[in-house]
Amino acid sequence: MVKKNQESSKPEQSLRRGDVVRFSYGMRFVTGVVLEDRGPLGTNKETTYLIEFPPSKHDSDLFHIELPAKDLEKLSSAVEAK
Repeated sequence: MVKKNQESSKPEQSLRRGDVVRFSYGMRFVTGVVLEDRGPLGTNKETTYLIEFPPSKHDSDLFHIELPAKDLEKLSSAVEAK
């Protein structure tokens, strides 16, 4: 009998540029903005996103990280420019 992976049956969320997301960064959660959909990367072909975020509340520099969709929690949608 073969067990099904529960994560593989869960549909991947679709994120767009400008969406605000939350993810684990070390021992805490941080909030960032989706800059780019990098497409299905790696051996599992998971959709990966480029995220821009401040490493701390007191830091003015912005960091960039690429993460799979499964590691991101969407907080709000991108605001459409008219």
